[in-house]
Amino acid sequence: MSETAHTPFSESCNKQTTFSIRSTPPPNMLSPPMSPYFLDTNVEGVHAGVNNRKVLLIYAGGTIGMKWVSGCGYEPVSGYLYSILSSLPYFYRDPLLIDDDASVDVDVDVDSNGQTNKAQLTPWLSLAASQTGPQIDYRILEHRQLLDSANMDMKDWVQLAREVCQHYDRFDGFVILHGTDTMAYTAGALSFMLGGLSKPVVLTGSQIPFSELHSDALNNLMGALVIAGHFNMIKEVTVYFGRRLYRGNRVMKVSNDAIAAFDSPNYPVLMETGASQWRLFREHLLSTSNDNMLNCRVRLEPNVAVLRVFPGISQAAFRALLAPPIKGVVLVTFGAGNMPNNRPDLYDCLREAICDRHVVVVNVSQCAHGRVASLYATGSELSRLGVVSGGDMTVEAALTKLAHVLGEYPDDHAKVCKLMERSLAGEIAEPTMEGVRVKIMDAVGKDDANVLEALFCGPYGDAVREDLLTWRPMHSLIGNFTILHLAAYLQSMRCTEILSSYLPMLSQVKDASGRTPRDLADFKEQIIRHF
Repeated sequence: MSETAHTPFSESCNKQTTFSIRSTPPPNMLSPPMSPYFLDTNVEGVHAGVNNRKVLLIYAGGTIGMKWVSGCGYEPVSGYLYSILSSLPYFYRDPLLIDDDASVDVDVDVDSNGQTNKAQLTPWLSLAASQTGPQIDYRILEHRQLLDSANMDMKDWVQLAREVCQHYDRFDGFVILHGTDTMAYTAGALSFMLGGLSKPVVLTGSQIPFSELHSDALNNLMGALVIAGHFNMIKEVTVYFGRRLYRGNRVMKVSNDAIAAFDSPNYPVLMETGASQWRLFREHLLSTSNDNMLNCRVRLEPNVAVLRVFPGISQAAFRALLAPPIKGVVLVTFGAGNMPNNRPDLYDCLREAICDRHVVVVNVSQCAHGRVASLYATGSELSRLGVVSGGDMTVEAALTKLAHVLGEYPDDHAKVCKLMERSLAGEIAEPTMEGVRVKIMDAVGKDDANVLEALFCGPYGDAVREDLLTWRPMHSLIGNFTILHLAAYLQSMRCTEILSSYLPMLSQVKDASGRTPRDLADFKEQIIRHF
């Protein structure tokens, strides 16, 4: 067998791990075929040895397993996917797997309505072993009610989470077959509900059904099975589609007809699969403790909504989505998190919802790339009202996270707000002190209190305030000022309130001219009185 030459890659990707792949000749249909994948099992984190890897393939529905029904179009049909896979050369039926030779009905945990969900567990199938990699054996857990993903809702997310938890100890990884329309929502929800993962959970599907010759289903499913079976260093919920692996709570569907249907605008891909190499970017993986135990948290708050701001939105429409019984709203705003500040009627609606009824309002941008920031007056006003910054979260991640956090802490408004600004499963970029320093330096020399208010009161607030006490380099001079000098100079009321905890430092820390923050504040006051 000839080995395909390695594809060169950019030096900028020098932190990636590259897995060699060999192509195999067409299989002999009279004998078990060989897998088209060759994995370097000497690489840390890749399963090696002779033991077969076991993967549970959960089939919830979607285009990938649909059958053409005359007069109706494509529909999910029970047992159809198994019949296809068991007849394909690379997804074959291994005659040696006789321990589970028949389909069996299994119960999923009782749902919130007291109903027991049913599913069918098929006989074992195999993705044949390569020259060095172990064979992947898998079973299909097919939902009794297969759904177009447009029909899936929170109860279906809960069922999927329970199925992973119920079978967690029996399998090395999990693949979930799902329709593309709402896959990003399901992936986001599962990333929050499945805490302490130590095994891969990979969602995939297809734009074209398996039954069509030009389908993308084979590549998507085979790749997902290989990742779930071999790559034990991936300990998070992911989406594999169009030869790319994404963090599950970072994706969004960007095309309804392209094979590359998904993208992750604010976070890099975890893996790219090519003709001769699979490139795993380890630095992008979610780091988890090895001693983490799986924690299935399936309490979700259903009374959440998405409110998209648009020019000329009426007060009635705005108020309707904030009205009871709504407990959480994802506010999708312009640009860097802005909403018109010449509409007091809209701000009155927000004030009533947040202050009077403790509705949690999370601000995310309508733009695919970037994050919300309170650097403009319109955005600062939202922050002052108590609107929570959603950073660079997608709408899908923000909504599912909000449902999760409200479900877990229904009576703790302050904790919910705090958690919505923190990363729980890699869904939001945590403020870094480097980012804080850049923003501070941008503010130096600008007599704009809103800038510093954003630093202290926005998503950076906790980090900045903690640094003032614990991180000495933060006290070093930024230009001619420390951050405390800048706060004193700008004399923002909100900053003054926050800085009241640091009164001793206001008289101790000196700038390049030997002045303390208090000296600088007094000096500015003298100038104002003089003129």
